[in-house]
Amino acid sequence: MYSKREEIIRNYIEGYNTFNVTQMLQDIHPDISFRNIQNGTETFSLQGKDSFRKQAEEALAYFSKRHQEILKIEHQRQQSTIVIHYSAIAGTNLPNGIKKGTEMEFKGQSVFIFKNEKISGLTDIH
Repeated sequence: MYSKREEIIRNYIEGYNTFNVTQMLQDIHPDISFRNIQNGTETFSLQGKDSFRKQAEEALAYFSKRHQEILKIEHQRQQSTIVIHYSAIAGTNLPNGIKKGTEMEFKGQSVFIFKNEKISGLTDIH
């Protein structure tokens, strides 16, 4: 029942890991809502596929390397949550004070909301 969702999520993560924005956008709903939550505080949000594309393209310069490994997937009625291991190397000095070349590593989760077999909501939590 959830195999299509898993395929969509894995495709999105593969696109993310390989810096392939076109692949990331393949299954994004035109009205996507994106949020980033860090330490319980929303640090960024956007609405719409065009805004999502712009942010994804800008973020390519943020990292010289980035990788999300899916550790676990849980499906609920309208959403799927993945637990990830994230590692990256900053490709530039970041607005939050992280310096170019800094290695980052943490566990987090991403909540994917689906509408018509497209990702209509995505919340990254770390």
